[in-house]
Amino acid sequence: MNVAIKQFIDENNCLPGQVFSFNANTKTITYVPEELENSDGSLALLHEIAHMRLGHYSYNYDVELLGLEHEAWEETRRLAHEYNIEVDEDHITECLESYDKWLDKRATCPKCGEYSLQKDRSTFGCFACDCHWKVNERKDREVRKRIISKIQDAGDKTQTIIKSQNTKQLVPCVLSLVASINSAIHYL
Repeated sequence: MNVAIKQFIDENNCLPGQVFSFNANTKTITYVPEELENSDGSLALLHEIAHMRLGHYSYNYDVELLGLEHEAWEETRRLAHEYNIEVDEDHITECLESYDKWLDKRATCPKCGEYSLQKDRSTFGCFACDCHWKVNERKDREVRKRIISKIQDAGDKTQTIIKSQNTKQLVPCVLSLVASINSAIHYL
């Protein structure tokens, strides 16, 4: 292991773990000790150090995350030069492409396949077919989408119903909708 990397680990809040990551809440870097013997592992640690040094604590939209990743890899290149660690541009390209693919999967409409607009951290909407869906937030997991539809009730509040194959999950949403309709009818 590079002496400067070892020193950084010893002097900072770094914990051994199963993956390389930076926890912005605790300002902790997790690293995989056995992978620090190769240059990709050292680059991965430098990448998490870059996130910490650049103050990458949060983002609201996927495109922001992609920007943070590009910034962190630029800083990683600088740190690699400082720590005399070889930069594997193919590794960096693969890492950035994995975020591109993740973003594409999240933003592609499950109904018509068009690339769509992110509404908030986990909701997307399609211009082409007016489909809306929610996605899971974990970047280290398969992208999962749940189609949602918005129904305006008479009280001008938006009720969201999640379309699901599992009717047990749908029943509470339907009951909530029925209650809203009954309230609206009562006021008429």
